[in-house]
This record gives sequence, structure tokens and C-alpha cells, in this order.
Amino acid sequence: MSEETKKNDASSEPKESGRGLDAMKVRTQLAGVLHWTDRLGKKLVGAYDRIFSLKEEDEAAIYLDVGVDYATTGKAATAAEALEKSLKLQPNNKDAWYHLGKVRMLMRDLPGAVAAFEKSKELGNDSFDLHFAWSEALADRDDLPGAVVELRAAVALKADAAEAFYRLGVALDKLKKYEEAVVAFEKAIGVSPREVNYYQSLGFTYDTMGQHEKAIGCFKRAVELERRK
Repeated sequence: MSEETKKNDASSEPKESGRGLDAMKVRTQLAGVLHWTDRLGKKLVGAYDRIFSLKEEDEAAIYLDVGVDYATTGKAATAAEALEKSLKLQPNNKDAWYHLGKVRMLMRDLPGAVAAFEKSKELGNDSFDLHFAWSEALADRDDLPGAVVELRAAVALKADAAEAFYRLGVALDKLKKYEEAVVAFEKAIGVSPREVNYYQSLGFTYDTMGQHEKAIGCFKRAVELERRK
């Protein structure tokens, strides 16, 4: 076969669309410009969609990336808009629902946050991050029993989560479940033994229970740690 024939055959072969590669390029390029302005970020997504004829899942992934990035910079309203567009394209994306819940918390839309977290769980999200964030939204709504449920689920998934144990202790103390609160605080201290707040909270719980000697011991330890800072 002559070189000319080979060239002609090669040129006649169908070329790959490269849609997956284009989508990856879009996501990479967007990551570098999202911090400019909200308006530019929104325009770029639409422009890239037209130029590259993105697949629906690729476009949804881009909006998810945009939403998460804006959330990290504190632009909650813009983040929520991007995440809602992602969910319009892929309504069963558990990660998008989780991030929307986090953004709604930033916006102080606690009922909306709880609803988003519930949807994420319904779709199969059983992560530590989900339960921990969900517990915070519930606690902020003064739903302490609900917060306890989510914090127990969180620590069951991550046994070294000192802050989750601490928050569990705080919630249990407020519910007057003092013995359970002591257990939670002690587990937090076991994981992170240099946290002043953990000893202080344990001391207050012991004091409420009438165990004043144990309370004094906790307060002394808290003072020692504070002085070492």
C-alpha cells in the first residue's frame, strides 16, 4: 500500500468526538477563572456548553464543581444557583444534594439544608461528613434529639472524630442525659487530650451531677492546658 493511500485511508476514518476530554478541559479551565467574578463564571459554563456540546452528565459535573468552588469562597447564593442547575440535570446526585445542604446552611436556610441532607441520605449517602453536617443543621434548629441521632451515626463511622464526640456530649448535656454526655466527652478527650473546651464541658457536666471533685479535676486540667499555650 502506497503512503498516499495510507494517508487517504487515515483521513477517512471517523474521529473520536473527544467529548470526555473536552469536558475535562472545561472543568480544568473553569477552576482557574472562577474566582474572577460570579457573572463571568456563569457565562463561561453556558459558553462552554455551546462550544463543546457537552453531555448532560458533564454539564452537571461542571455546575457541581462551580457550586463547590463558590461555596469555599463564601459566595453562597451563587453556589446554590450552580448546584441547583446541576441537580436539574442530574436530580439523583447524592453529592450535589449534600453540597447544596452545606450551602443552605451558609445561607441560614436551615429547613432547606435539612431537606437537602435528607435527600442525599435517601439517595445512598451514608458518609461521616453528611451526618456531621446534618447534626449541625438540626442543632441550630434546636432539634437536639435529631442532632444526637446524626452525631451517633457520625461517630459510628469515624471513631477518632473528637469534635463529633464533643458535640454529642454537648447535645446530651442539654438534654439532661448527663451520664451519656460524660461518656461522649471522655471519648473526645481520649482522641484529643489537649483540648481545653473538652475538659471544661466535662467539668460542668460533672458539677451538674453533683460530682464536684471530678469537676474540679477537669477544671484544673483545663487551666494547665491553657497555661501551656
